[in-house]
Amino acid sequence: MTFLYISLFYGLTFIAIIIPTLVAVAVLTLLERKVMASAQRRVGPNRVGFFGILQPFADGLKIIFKDTIFPKNIFFGPFIFGPLFIFVFSFLPLGFIPLGRHISVFSHSYSMLIILICLSFGLYGVIAAGWASNSKYALLGCLRALSQMIAYELCLTTSLASIMLITGTLNIHMVVIFQIECTWLIVPCFPCFVLIFISLLAESYRIPFDLPEAEGELVAGVHVEYSAVLFAFFYLGEYTSLIFMSMFISSIFLGGYELFGYESCFFLVLKTTAVVHLFLVTRAALPRYRYDQLLDLGWRILFPCSISLFLWYASLSLVIF
Repeated sequence: MTFLYISLFYGLTFIAIIIPTLVAVAVLTLLERKVMASAQRRVGPNRVGFFGILQPFADGLKIIFKDTIFPKNIFFGPFIFGPLFIFVFSFLPLGFIPLGRHISVFSHSYSMLIILICLSFGLYGVIAAGWASNSKYALLGCLRALSQMIAYELCLTTSLASIMLITGTLNIHMVVIFQIECTWLIVPCFPCFVLIFISLLAESYRIPFDLPEAEGELVAGVHVEYSAVLFAFFYLGEYTSLIFMSMFISSIFLGGYELFGYESCFFLVLKTTAVVHLFLVTRAALPRYRYDQLLDLGWRILFPCSISLFLWYASLSLVIF
């Protein structure tokens, strides 16, 4: 009976995460197309519903009712497992984001470390999908994703270690409370904000770091052999990761759910929307890097900068405390 209650609890918890996130993904796809249209001086979606608001739902229905095509020489198990793995591990970190002082789906003393683990585990789905597709384009895409993740994960982890030195905790709840009692960390840790923003941009495989799915070179990269619902899992995973990364940055650097001394989940949504807009404007403004430039940026510039910042904040903490 206890097992039944636990299963029911976690099932309802997953539903509580997934339904609002799916709605947010639908809104985000429309927002991205409108921002890109504005940057390129065109209209964007405006036919399906008022202001094109029903366009994401029309696209979703189209994907659901398409036939799923399985190429002849794929490895069937990993081929199905890959997108599902990406889908699940893009949703899990959302549960650790605090929505209020005592409101979150999951809570743990090492929640920031668990979030990093979830981000890393999503790569296994990319590797499985690229290998199981039995396509040179998909395999090259997954190898690019692997080397890109390693390069920028180091910078991300070291930058978060600097935040841990300042706040004295790996609990994202306590980081937000630290900012409520002191100041938003974007003020004393602006260099870390820049490094983490670039690292998360690279880990989401979005322009200018979308080399694993570069259309001009790899057709569509890892998901070149996928269609219909299986492709939708990649699509949902990408935009869910974008929402999570924006909420994560808002919680770590912008005070999370607090604004002007007031605490509300609405403030977190407002800050998340602003950070999402920053991601979208970056995509509209910057061209794609070459692959050697991408790795040089990660290994030769960002990683040494993150190590230097960590040593700087460590020395400051020794002097102050």
